[in-house]
Amino acid sequence: MSTPTATIRVPAPTRDRLAAQARERGISIAALLTELAARAEQEAAFSAEREATRAEASAPNA
Repeated sequence: MSTPTATIRVPAPTRDRLAAQARERGISIAALLTELAARAEQEAAFSAEREATRAEASAPNA
């Protein structure tokens, strides 16, 4: 069974940049977008963890 798909409208220059990056990696634009979305989620999680660690370190000892 195939995965459902959706169409995302982007400016042509953005599409061209995505296509070039995908071509350099030898993957499809869809696979590139999947990788980029996963990376963004991971970076957000790491950022939240760093912020929580900083907040904990700067909190007065109870």
